[in-house]
Amino acid sequence: MVADQPFLTHEHLNMLIGRFESSPGKIVALSSHGEPRNPVLIPFDIIEDLEKLEGDEGARKLVKKNSGTVLIDVADPQVFVDVDTKDSLLEFQKSNEN
Repeated sequence: MVADQPFLTHEHLNMLIGRFESSPGKIVALSSHGEPRNPVLIPFDIIEDLEKLEGDEGARKLVKKNSGTVLIDVADPQVFVDVDTKDSLLEFQKSNEN
């Protein structure tokens, strides 16, 4: 589970888990304007495909190519703010000062 998205709430996670439980065998992801974003839940039977990814591909390629992927669109773009470093936190804080 991601830990670097400070605006991701338990409501978002509960929505994601609920949809995953009601969509057996499907990848379920939050999305922004139809574009898959983190977090993503991947069923066990697709894990082998995930393990085959190389380098810095991440799961995005797998999520996009899987025609059965279920997307949950989230209107608030702040949910997807990714704070990995002190610099990214400072950049985010600076952009929200206005």
